[in-house]
Amino acid sequence: MFDRTPKRGLTLAALALVASAGTASADISSVVFNITAEVNGNSYPWSVTLNPGDVDANGDYFWQLEEEVHVMDGTDEIFALTGASVTIFADPSVALNFNVIAGQQNTVFTIDSAVLSFAPLANSIGRATAGVSVTDLTGDGATFTPWAGGAYRSYYNGGGTNFQNLIQSPIVAAANSSASTSDTFPAVGYQNIGTTLTDIESEWQFTLSAGDLASGTSEFEVIPAPASVVLGLTALVGLRRRR
Repeated sequence: MFDRTPKRGLTLAALALVASAGTASADISSVVFNITAEVNGNSYPWSVTLNPGDVDANGDYFWQLEEEVHVMDGTDEIFALTGASVTIFADPSVALNFNVIAGQQNTVFTIDSAVLSFAPLANSIGRATAGVSVTDLTGDGATFTPWAGGAYRSYYNGGGTNFQNLIQSPIVAAANSSASTSDTFPAVGYQNIGTTLTDIESEWQFTLSAGDLASGTSEFEVIPAPASVVLGLTALVGLRRRR
C-alpha cells in the first residue's frame, strides 16, 4: 500500500487548495485486471471483474491475487500468474503490479489495469513510475523485451493518448540470476499534461523468454489542480509521493 499522508512543509493554505480541487466523483471499469499471453499466434486471456462492494466510501479500491493462476492449453502450461495487484485512488491514481512466469515458449504479455474515470480535470499534471525485474528459472539466462516504445504505458482519455512510455530497453539476466531496472517520468516533480482529463489507465506489454519470471510495479497519478498552482508545490518534498 502507499502512504497518502501529506509531507511536512506544505502550508495549510496550499493543502486546502489541493483538497478543494479533488475529484468530485470517480468510476472504475468492470474489468480491473486483464492479462493476455500470445504464443504462436494464439491468445490466452485471464481477467478479474470488479466487485462494487470492494470500493470504499472514498471511491478507492484495492485488489490482490490470492492464489496462483495457471493458464493451460490442454496439458501445456501457457503461463503462471504468481502475483498481481491493482490499487486505485479516486483522486486519481492507478497502480498495476504483477509476477508472471512464461510457459515453454517465448511469450508476449499484455497486462491492463482498470480504467479510472472521473469528472473532467483541467490543467492537470501527472507522474508515471515503473520498475521491472527478470529472473532466469531455466539455467540459460532470461530476457525481458519491451514492445515498441516501451514496456509500460500510461494512458488517459479513453486510451487514445499516452502520457509516457517507460522502460524502453531490453533487460537480460545471466544464467540463474536476476536483473532489474526502473524508470520515472518526469525525473523530478510532475509534468504538465496540458489538456482536460476524464480517465486514466495503465498497461504493460513485453516478451518474456520461455520458462522465466518477470515482476513489475507501476503507478500513474494525476494531481487535480491548476498546473500553475501545483507546479509551485512540487518543489516541496514528495507531494502525494507514496511508499
